[in-house]
Amino acid sequence: DHRDLHVRSRRQRQMCIRDSLWKTIQECCDQYSQESGIDYTLISTSWFNTLYEKGSVTAHRHERSVISGAYYPKVDANSSPLVFESPLQPYQMNMNNIRQTNYNAYNLDFMPQDGLLVLFPSWLRHSVPSNPTEKRYTISFNTIRRDDREHFQTLRDYRTDPHESTDT
Repeated sequence: DHRDLHVRSRRQRQMCIRDSLWKTIQECCDQYSQESGIDYTLISTSWFNTLYEKGSVTAHRHERSVISGAYYPKVDANSSPLVFESPLQPYQMNMNNIRQTNYNAYNLDFMPQDGLLVLFPSWLRHSVPSNPTEKRYTISFNTIRRDDREHFQTLRDYRTDPHESTDT
């Protein structure tokens, strides 16, 4: 039936877009790894989050991950920032700051915008305060060391593994 062909081709296009997005994100993780001097990683888990008005995310970090990231496909203007906490805060007890800068701030805010990708070390605590807008979409992910891939049966390397579809 013609509708079935349309649905199938639409699903295949969506899968190609998804794989292209993951390949691009994986390449960004590779560059992050190279510039940071750490072993290469592979995307291991991902999830989609919609933050509605007054929604928030409590402070957390990502255990058993190397690099974590947030990609913002669509974000309302003035949505809540992604807030990173300085791990040095407990050790800055005698700081005599005359003004706040990115070098001495306890928190660093990243304002989301359409198409923004933020990569960060998974040990870095982060949160999202109460969202003042209607919708804030995020695709988040974690990575593992590439050498640990053998422990995961379904883990793909989006740079090299061929696209496999269950569609006929």
